[in-house]
Formats: sequence, structure tokens, C-alpha cells
Amino acid sequence: ASPPHPISFALPLLLSSPPPRSPPAMEHAERLSTQLQSALTSLDASHSRPLQKSAYLCMARCVDTAPSSASNPSALPNCLARCSARVDAFQNAAQQAVGGLQQRFGRCAEVCQDKGEAVMGAGGG
Repeated sequence: ASPPHPISFALPLLLSSPPPRSPPAMEHAERLSTQLQSALTSLDASHSRPLQKSAYLCMARCVDTAPSSASNPSALPNCLARCSARVDAFQNAAQQAVGGLQQRFGRCAEVCQDKGEAVMGAGGG
């Protein structure tokens, strides 16, 4: 089985908040979701997939060229870890970026909800 895709977690994390209730807000949320999906697809094609391919090819070279485990038991695991380091770094950076966006979207939603409640309270609603 292949490892999980580095950015496969992004949409569920970002879009896990409750959906907006007003039609304009829903349209905006849908537009944002479409733009985010497009950006993640582009990021996958331009960065994630090439990094993964490079890592897998590197790992194959490790298997072909690492000294035997009898003479150097840590050679193969160390080589494999070096090969996956860039993919791991990319995944960590992507998770941090998505986490930051999620926090910003959450704060924005809270502010909008507070403003809406204030308007409804002021209008006697």
C-alpha cells in the first residue's frame, strides 16, 4: 500500500466547519472550496507528485545499492530515510499551512457569526 497523499487531508480539515446559512455566504463558500480544490490539485501536480516519484526512485536505488544488512545493518534504513526526508518536509509544511488557513477561516467564521448575532439582536430578531 502506498503512503497517504501529503495533501489529501487538506479539504476535510478546511471545510469541516458548519456550512454558512445565507445564500451569498454559501455561494462564497462554494467558490472558495472550488478555488482551494484547484490550488491543491495544482500543488499536487507541480510539487507533491514529483517529490514522491523522486523519493520512490531513490528508495529503489537504496535497495539496489545498499550494503548487505550483515555488514552494515543500518545502511538500508538510513538510505530510505534520507530518500523520504524531502517528502516528509513537504508534508509537514503543507499541514502547517493548511492548519494556519483553518485557524484563519475559523476566526473569520466566528467574527461573522458574532456580527450576525449582533444585528439580529439589535433588530429584535
